Amino acid sequence: MILSMLLIAPIAMPLLTNSAYAIHTAQVYWTDASTPNLIVKSNSSMIPSTADDTMVLKDWTWDENPNNQVRVTFQVNNTNSLQADITRVQFYIQEKGVSNAFFHFYNGSVLDLHGGSWTTSILEKDTKGWARLIEFSALTGRVVAGETGDFAISFASVIEPVMPGTYYNFTVTTIDADGYSAEHFIHLMFDTIPPVITTVPVDGGIVYGIPYACGVHYFNLSVTAYDSPSADSGISKVNITIDDGASYWYYNGSVGIGPGQTWVLPSADSMVWNLANGTHVLKVTAWDGVGNAATVTVTFTYIVPNQPTIDLTTEEHPIAVRTSNDIPYANGTSALKSWYDSTLGLVLSEQMNYSTYRKKVLGTLVTVSGVYFNSGVAVTVEIEMPTYPTSPIVVAKTTTQGDGSFSATFVFPQAPAGNYNIMVYSTPCNLPAIFEVLPEVIFKPDYVVGPALIEVTATGFTAQNTTRPSWMLMFPDALQGVNTQIDRWWFIDGNGTLRNWLNTYTAGVENVSTTLNWPWLNPGSNTIEIKHFDGDWWNGPGMNWVRTPCFIGGNIITVKETLSLLIDINAKLDILKPIVERIDGNVVTINTTAGRIEATINQLSPVITRIDGNVVTINTIVGQINTTMATVGPQLATIAPDIATIKTSVGTGLSGTVTSIRGDVATIKTDAGDVKGQLPTLTNYTLIAVIFSVIAAIAAIACAFLLFRKIA
Repeated sequence: MILSMLLIAPIAMPLLTNSAYAIHTAQVYWTDASTPNLIVKSNSSMIPSTADDTMVLKDWTWDENPNNQVRVTFQVNNTNSLQADITRVQFYIQEKGVSNAFFHFYNGSVLDLHGGSWTTSILEKDTKGWARLIEFSALTGRVVAGETGDFAISFASVIEPVMPGTYYNFTVTTIDADGYSAEHFIHLMFDTIPPVITTVPVDGGIVYGIPYACGVHYFNLSVTAYDSPSADSGISKVNITIDDGASYWYYNGSVGIGPGQTWVLPSADSMVWNLANGTHVLKVTAWDGVGNAATVTVTFTYIVPNQPTIDLTTEEHPIAVRTSNDIPYANGTSALKSWYDSTLGLVLSEQMNYSTYRKKVLGTLVTVSGVYFNSGVAVTVEIEMPTYPTSPIVVAKTTTQGDGSFSATFVFPQAPAGNYNIMVYSTPCNLPAIFEVLPEVIFKPDYVVGPALIEVTATGFTAQNTTRPSWMLMFPDALQGVNTQIDRWWFIDGNGTLRNWLNTYTAGVENVSTTLNWPWLNPGSNTIEIKHFDGDWWNGPGMNWVRTPCFIGGNIITVKETLSLLIDINAKLDILKPIVERIDGNVVTINTTAGRIEATINQLSPVITRIDGNVVTINTIVGQINTTMATVGPQLATIAPDIATIKTSVGTGLSGTVTSIRGDVATIKTDAGDVKGQLPTLTNYTLIAVIFSVIAAIAAIACAFLLFRKIA
């Protein structure tokens, strides 16, 4: 201590003896360190503060290794241009107690003094031999007024582990050429604690996605980072990854988020888009101002929100089908006729149904349904129709229910074969669907006996050239070459619909239909192949065949197995002639009718029992009669008014199935006796007589058909 006082005494002398001179002024502050560092202004109320007087360092491995030193640099700035140059700088190392220097000084140097030469010496050591006072002295070159000099100090170790948040104080004394001196205070502080990170979601959490638009969803990620208050150097950078994917970096400059501040993920970057359903891993790493790093790994489950979806279904396909890219798909037929309804603002279409043998439809009824849309919003269904003057066309409108669902139906408009884009416009998004138009032909009738004129109606063909005549050829698969028909007036229009030139362009014949002549053929199904020729002359170089095979919707059937039965019935029906005279408008008495019916039933009994030697129920015979009647309507036009009555009679007069023909005959006899006193049921028995009269006519036709086949 005495030595220290003796050394300092000469320094203080000018202050006492030359008070007429002003003391020089200077600034001393930290500029750099060999470790990650943060240089700030002291925020301690107990320590005098100047700009950049505090350096925050990361903890260091103190091991006395010459290659592992901590070097810190401070700068001296001579701020008084009127005073003498600074020629000496002393650096006092803080003591631990009164006997030991806390830091072990290793060496010191002057870095940049404009080519000058300085020496470094130790003026004082503690009892351990560690330097407590170091002096830098100028040999040549000085810190002249208005200039600066950089001084470096290297430390080898510390006397005990550094304490986070503790200010380690150093005194720097600047001495000018006149011997005047000034004291300056700078500080070291250590931050050995990594940042604290918080996230939402938390580890093991569940995150529910938020819908944004069609197929787009997100969740709000929250990340914060702050340094420990006990050693707060702020946050310098943050890195965020999800599932080891894209890496997002956030930098805050050299100062970073200062002491006492928290880094927060910017709101503009907080929305994480379109994660898949399932487990995901969030990884966040944050560094404080001196390089301490903390990493948080969060495993969470993401649940994709319900997205608006639509389905496309038809009566034929009530279960929705989706394409490989998840677009609803359906197919069916196009309408025979479409028009614009200005009141509704919709294109409406006419549906044609025919189902004598097999149901066929022109104009499929399409249902578009959707879920998870906004509640109570408008829904518009449009179709892109290139063949229409205005496209797309609106075919349906509706509003979503309270739960965001909707359903709308429409008949698919007149259109040629092909795929058509359907768009559903609503909120929050618009969604597509695809409808494929397939060709379809309706033959009316599609169930005939013998020759007939068959009306042909068809849609969904490939659109053809309608600026010149066309040829249509029909090739039934039976009697090929014999029944090939050529119709100069048939054509396929621009919407793929079968048309007739006479109907379209010839005045006075608007009701001309597309009709083919059906010959006598064997029972069974027959395929008609329609070929279309679009050219200027028959079989010329302009031929363009369009082959569209279509199956007739039903079988071309004649009665074969029941002919012998019908002949027997015809022979027995002569007995019923007096009864059926009521058809001419005469009223037959109940006694006569009942008696004749009883006699007729007795005579029919052996006929019924001998059909192929098998016992046949009355219901089976009645079914055959009904089927035959349905196919010979045109031949029975003269008794058309009685057909409805006949059908009623069949349902009520012959409804029972018998297992024993003779037992049923006895029952019928009893019923016939009971009928005598019941006038209101007269009509039923009379109509039974009409049925057998019809059968007689059918039998005659069948016989003629057998004769025709033998001749053929």
